Amino acid sequence: MNRAYRAAHYHGLGYSAFPETDYVTKEFKKTMLGSDSYSEVLQKARDINDPPKLEYEEFKMVFFEKLESEGYDYTEHKRSAERNGIEIKQTVGIQDFYDNTQRSRVKENITVYRFDDIQNGYHLDFTYESSSFGLNGEKRKGDVIHVMIIKCEPDRQGRVWELKKTLQRFKKHFLDEAGVSYCFGRVVPDNQYDVKEKPNGELNWRKKERKLKNYNSGSDAMNSSWKLLNLYLRLGWVYPQLEHEDFPIIFLLSDEYKKEILKDEQLGKWLKEMLKFSRYEKQ
Repeated sequence: MNRAYRAAHYHGLGYSAFPETDYVTKEFKKTMLGSDSYSEVLQKARDINDPPKLEYEEFKMVFFEKLESEGYDYTEHKRSAERNGIEIKQTVGIQDFYDNTQRSRVKENITVYRFDDIQNGYHLDFTYESSSFGLNGEKRKGDVIHVMIIKCEPDRQGRVWELKKTLQRFKKHFLDEAGVSYCFGRVVPDNQYDVKEKPNGELNWRKKERKLKNYNSGSDAMNSSWKLLNLYLRLGWVYPQLEHEDFPIIFLLSDEYKKEILKDEQLGKWLKEMLKFSRYEKQ
């Protein structure tokens, strides 16, 4: 999982999309995009559609005392994790994103945290984001967690049971005990990080496609998907397919938020369907 979005996604936006002879379209451009020049409109479309980018020096992580976001203090949860052998570090990154209020791309500093499971060798880099909505569109208050990368060194890769333990520890300290509803991130199988070479010489298993087993019915899924996406779905993440994304956005839910969804008959049915590929959540 990685937030190093390197490609903009324009979804087929072409020159015929905004014909200059169409008065209604020209007025729409001026009203919604603030411009009646085609080149400016195209640039604005790129600015809007280009996903957020985050740059930070991952080797400049440092230890710190208090863990706070706007209005919330997670210091005790940080200390609880540290008492259980987890190292928590931080650094400052620069986030580049489209701001709807300013109608332009802006850059701002953002704190990036690292959950380093020394015992298993896996670590998660993440940020806190305020959220007013849940997965089903209901209004909520509080933070959610954006996971940018989950990784370990190549010589320690391939131990799914250890990754599972690390995710359980992260969920326990930073979702369940902290009262955070969920964490989310994009699945990016082809990134800058090294992958352990398999005995057959395969260099990047993450991008290979395979049908995933439905643990409720025992049958395979109708369509194939990336093996990296399959890995996370087997470990209890859900893929709601909220948008037509090139890189799937997946979610790991807290126990409390999961219970809240399951109380609703319709939403509960939806969530059970989402969890059908989880090896550990058989319904």
